[in-house]
Order: sequence, then structure tokens, then C-alpha cells
Amino acid sequence: MPSIDSPPPGQTYQICHLAPKCSIFSLKLAVVTPYHKESPETLWRCHQSVLSQTVSCTHILVSDGHPLPIIDQWEARHIRLPYEHGDYGDMAKSVGAMEAYVQGFDGIAFLDADNWYRPDHLKKATDRHRQSKSDVVVTYRYFCDPNETPLAQDLNTNGVEFADTNCMIFFGEGRKMACEWFKIPHWAHCICDRVLWSWVKKQNLKISPSKDCTVCYSLEYGGIYELLKIPAPPEALRKNNAEDIARALQRWKKETKDDLSFEVRLLKFKDHKVKSLLEEWKLR
Repeated sequence: MPSIDSPPPGQTYQICHLAPKCSIFSLKLAVVTPYHKESPETLWRCHQSVLSQTVSCTHILVSDGHPLPIIDQWEARHIRLPYEHGDYGDMAKSVGAMEAYVQGFDGIAFLDADNWYRPDHLKKATDRHRQSKSDVVVTYRYFCDPNETPLAQDLNTNGVEFADTNCMIFFGEGRKMACEWFKIPHWAHCICDRVLWSWVKKQNLKISPSKDCTVCYSLEYGGIYELLKIPAPPEALRKNNAEDIARALQRWKKETKDDLSFEVRLLKFKDHKVKSLLEEWKLR
């Protein structure tokens, strides 16, 4: 797993590439991370997972009104927005994606500040893109607890009915859609990935769903724990935006006639699968 150790007092973070980079005929890739008030340790885990990719990429971190000066010392591009927007990071995502677009990056991916990639995430996505000549590649994600233990695989993020923000990688003409987050109405930001994905599907873009599960998603809300019949950690119990999501979905359907709701489908891991994954992750 990516290291989340913070540096000793008075010292800076040491950049460590954990995987060899494939540079021959490689695409120019950007990973956009919006952040708000996450801790340096949480952001470092996210950043380290980008550095650990087996293909070269550039990490663009965009602060939503609360910049961390330490990021200026990292191997990354740091964009500072002057104030917070209260929009689930959508303005920051658009700004980061626009930066990548105008700088000529071939592929644009997103990674929330509290999540992380498996080392082969971008390599598998670019391979999929090359094979399918697609504009958008979508991967699956693991649901993980605060201890980084994988609990389940999300089956909804299949590139058909839904695609989570962290699982979308945009290429070619699809890169324009990667910049569209700021157009989402203020009341719909809590369902931003559902909205953007509905827009993507309406474009004349080639979408290539992948069978690979290469995103680790940190579970912060209690609803998924309930579905898994697993006790939620205290921090998850304090967070619950289910009512906001329900209201936004209802209003979206009323105003657009587009139903973005779906039944949550999960593949809960048995103990031996969890152990197997953790052993695999220790080796990579």
C-alpha cells in the first residue's frame, strides 16, 4: 500500500518512485486531485499512489480555498483557488482538468484526496484506450475501510449505468468533458459524478468499460457499511449525505426527465479474499 508516513519535524517529504516507469511511446497523462481540508498525511497517501504508477504522469493538486504549503515541495503542480466553493470539489476539478487540457495532456484522470490508485491503474487504462481507441475508459473500484482494508468491489461503476469520478479516464475528444464539472447546478454537486456521467453518455464518445479494479475508495459514509452489514467506524457515522442525494436525484429527474438513481450493487469480500488482496498489495 502507499506509504502514509509523515516526515519528521523540520524535514520535508522525500519523493520516492516505487515502480519503474514505461516511457517508450507513452501518453502524456495528468491526474487531477481537488482538496479542501484533508490532512497532509491523507493527501500524501493519495499523491504517493500517483507517483507509484508504472507509467509516467503528472499530478495536479487544486486547493479549494485551504492550500497546504508543503505541497509546493512535492513532485506535483499545485493550483490554489482563493476561497472554497462548497461544491464537492467540482470547481477545483474543472480548473485542474482545464490546466491539463490546455497544456496538451493526452489523458486526464481524477483522484479524490482521500482515495488512492493501485500502481497499475493508469497503465491498464491506457492499454485499454489503445486497444479500443476509446475516448473514455472506466475502471472498477474497491471500497476500503479507514485501515485501508478492502471490504467489497463496487459493481455499479461499470461504465454503463454509472462511473465514479475516480474511475473515469478521459482521452481525445473526451478530455473536453473532463472540464465540465463547473456546469453542474449548485444543488446537484452531491451527485456530481452521476450528472457528469449522464452528460458523457449523451455525447458521441466511445466508452470502454474495463474489468480491472484498480481504484481504492475510502468509505466515509455509513450507508455502504449498512449494506455490507459491517459496523461503521465512528467517523463514518458522523457523515451522512443520503438525504441530500435523494433530494438531488428527485429534483434532477423532475427538471430533466433523466433518472440517475440505481440500486447499489456490491461484491462483498470473504475473509480469505481480503487476506489475499492484502498480501498482494504488500508485494506491489
